[in-house]
Formats: sequence, structure tokens, C-alpha cells
Amino acid sequence: MVRHIILPISLMVGAIIGAGMFSLPYLFHQTGLILGLIVLAILTLVVTFIHLLYADIITQTGGDHNFISYTKKYLGTNASRMAFFMTIVEMIIVLIIYLILASKFINNLLQSYWSLYPTNHWISVIVLFFWLAGSAAIFWNLKEMSLIQFLITASMVIIISFILGFGIFNGGTEKLFFEIYLPTGGLNFNNIFILIGPILFALSGRVVIVEVVKYFSPKKPLRDIKISIILGTVIPAIVYGFFVLSVLALSESVSMDAISGLIGNLPLFLIASFSILGLLAIWTSYIAVGFDIKNILQIDLNLSVLKSGMIVVFLPILFYFAGLNDFIFLISLVGGLFLALEGIFIVKMWQKLNKTAGGIFLYIVIFILCITLIYEIWKLLTGFY
Repeated sequence: MVRHIILPISLMVGAIIGAGMFSLPYLFHQTGLILGLIVLAILTLVVTFIHLLYADIITQTGGDHNFISYTKKYLGTNASRMAFFMTIVEMIIVLIIYLILASKFINNLLQSYWSLYPTNHWISVIVLFFWLAGSAAIFWNLKEMSLIQFLITASMVIIISFILGFGIFNGGTEKLFFEIYLPTGGLNFNNIFILIGPILFALSGRVVIVEVVKYFSPKKPLRDIKISIILGTVIPAIVYGFFVLSVLALSESVSMDAISGLIGNLPLFLIASFSILGLLAIWTSYIAVGFDIKNILQIDLNLSVLKSGMIVVFLPILFYFAGLNDFIFLISLVGGLFLALEGIFIVKMWQKLNKTAGGIFLYIVIFILCITLIYEIWKLLTGFY
């Protein structure tokens, strides 16, 4: 049985671990390590629960559907239009986040390994090269991409283990105690909310759950599906916890992208290896997300391959150079607004399908998602970022 579920678990872990991970050390540094770990644990339960609800919707409905068509089936046309809009916008913003991270990884690699300090002009050129590589590959066949992505993720987990060990054996425990008792932002209620959006972003794996369920078809054993989804969501959360500890134990100044703050405190080969693997990871993710957007536009709007491709290729780079390049802001926006709304839709679809209001935990999940959504909208309206 264990061997039977290794592949779907790996599929989820490889899909979930990604860009969101790099925002967490900075935010935990702002809010305090203990508070951050508590919120991470709570949201891991919430996201796991949402993933299980979505898997239940897929197994009960049958047929070949996507999130938008499920929404139309159970919540109506207006809801499906909203789902279409928020899915496309969310995924375009995710591509922009990958462009931002690409510039930071390449910048870190140049600084740490070759002692080069590129100007903003050269960073823009670097982003353009990454964009061209990712955009061209959107039109490839993606059958082997998930395996490549998992191997990259596994390598990153190994390097995180080395970084954590290096930090602990070089006096990093003292810094961790400081992070526990003296967070930069102090301990206050608002700090909880600045964590929720990015953590939701970092743990989200809804797009891959269809593939997990398909793996077990046609029998669809619910027990194996549930175990795969639970472990596939919890394992990334554990990796994130160790990654946060690693970065906080070693960074003199915790950077927004996590890695640049480690330059000078880690051996060059670790910085270089992690930067290269991170770059490859977001490149494969860029291709997969772009491919999904193209398919949605072709299926749901009946756009041609050329028109859908043009939207996917050019919108992210145009918004990036228009100034939409604040890493933490964008991750908070996607997690706190779009993914919170997506979670609410999934809960409502499950309730409609099963004709039940659900138990107390379901109401707790809805409450957390609604409060997160309201907080993110309030930040946008008041410019609180």
C-alpha cells in the first residue's frame, strides 16, 4: 500500500513546494517564530481539509471537469464566471511572482559565486531571458515535467537539510531563540493576518488534486486518495518549517526572498546550488502554470492557440515592467484574496453536492477564509501594504 501511494504523494509535494516558501522566513522574522509556526500548523489543517473536500467533489461528480466547470455545475453561471476571472488573474500574478524570483535567484548566483553586482538594467535583461525560456516552453509537451519538478524539489529539500545543520552547528540556535522572544514586528493581532495569505499561497495544491484522483482511477479507493492528499499537504508544511528555521538560524539580515540574506553566511556551493535549483523549480512551474492558463482560455473561451498563447506570453512581462513586482505584496494578494475565495467556493460546492451544512470544523474553515478575504480587501482599499 505504501508503494502504491508514493507517486501521488510525490506529485503533490512537487507541485506544492515552490515560490511561496521563499516569503516565509521574512514574515516569520517579522511576526515571531512561535506565532509563525502556530499559524502554519493551523493553516496546514485548513488547506488539507479544503484539498480533501475538493477530492471528494471530483470523485463524486465523475467525468472530466476543471475548477470552473465544477463551479458552474454546483454554484451556477455567475459563480463560474467569477471563478474563471479569479483563476486567470491569480495564475497571471503567479507568473509575475516567478519572474520576480527568477531575477533574485540569478542575482544571488552572480553575487555569491562570481562576485558580480548587476545593475537594474542587467537584471531586466536577465528577467527577459527567463521569460523567453519559460514562454517558449509553454508550448511543449508536459508529460515528463512533473517528474523533473519532483526531482528538483527533492534536491532542494536535501540542501535545506544541509543548511539547517550548518546553521545549528555554527551557533544558529542563539538566533532562533532571538526570533522566538524578540520578533522584529512585535507580537500583535495584526501579525497573524500578514502570515495567512502567504501561507495559503505556499500550501495550495488544488490544481494537482485532479491528477491525484485520476491516478487511482477507475476504482478510486477513498482511503488511499485521502492518505495521499493529507501527506502530500503536510510534508510541504514540515519542509517549510525546517526551511524557516534554516534561514533564521543563519541570516544576519533576513531578506524578502530568504536566500540573498544568506550570502556571506553559507558556503558558496550551497548558495549556488540552491539558487540554481530554485531557478529550475520556478522555471518548470512557470511552464506548467502558463500551460494551464492557455488550456483554460482555449476550453472555456474557445480562443485559438495563437490568441491564448499571446495572452499567457505577454501579460506577465508587461505587468512586471509596469511596476507590479513587489514579491510579498503579490504573494499576499494571491493567497489572501484569490485562494481564500477559491477555498470558500470549494466548501460551498461540497455543501451543495452533499446537501449538508457540515460539522463545526467546516464553519471554522469558512470563518478563517472569510476573515482573510475581508482583511485582504481592506488592505487593498486602504493601501495598508
